[in-house]
Amino acid sequence: MANKFVAGIALGAVAGAVISLLDRQTRQETTQKLKSASATIQHYAANRDELKDNLLAKVEAVQTVYNRIAEDKDYYLEKIEEVKALTPQVKAFVSDTKEAFAEEAPTVTSDDTAK
Repeated sequence: MANKFVAGIALGAVAGAVISLLDRQTRQETTQKLKSASATIQHYAANRDELKDNLLAKVEAVQTVYNRIAEDKDYYLEKIEEVKALTPQVKAFVSDTKEAFAEEAPTVTSDDTAK
């Protein structure tokens, strides 16, 4: 059963590729991409050191980005903890300020508003 399944998938893929290649523009683009890929493979096959250097440069770039993200994450987590610690203090400050203004505010009577 598995062999028929895999064969069916392969046959479907081949049929899909053949049908899509009936379009001239698709054929031209596919041919161009295959030629480009072939030239790149031949170039790196002849210049393995260049391929190795390019791969190492990419790995270093990814590591740099990863390290930067890790540092940023630590920084933001630290700032979040600071905000969490400040929140009760800010609430108390706002409450104290509200109470202070409530104590100092003059009371307004209906006689005062009529004048």
